Amino acid sequence: MTAQATAAPTSQAESAPLKAKHRIPAVLLLGRATAEVSGIKPADVLAGVRAGKSLEQIAQEHGKSAKDIVDAARSKLQQHLKQAVDKGRMTQQQADAALAQFDQTAAQVVADKNLGQQLRGPQLKGRGARGSLSPLGWCRRPPR
Repeated sequence: MTAQATAAPTSQAESAPLKAKHRIPAVLLLGRATAEVSGIKPADVLAGVRAGKSLEQIAQEHGKSAKDIVDAARSKLQQHLKQAVDKGRMTQQQADAALAQFDQTAAQVVADKNLGQQLRGPQLKGRGARGSLSPLGWCRRPPR
């Protein structure tokens, strides 16, 4: 990454971008959280999403709500961001921006019934290698 300015950023737009390994997609967090709060396997969540269900619908089938999913995912994200800040891998401003971005998108992702359609796009080419992550990354595919 390029060197960043030494002045403290005053807005999210001015904050330094996170390194790729610190970006945690909301879909990944919310998919895993759906499995955890619903008490089901991540593969079952993935199957439900591919069948046209939203993460919220999957959770509701198991007596949980969208709020339960978002709260669990946000908690995991906060833990991850705190560790990254404590280890000097990102600034507090970057962590705050990541959390704010999650807060803005989480409810929409949880309610999205089209996540399964997005899994079938051309951007997923090459994701079928042995032991690779599933397209949404929340469950591992077993080796063939």
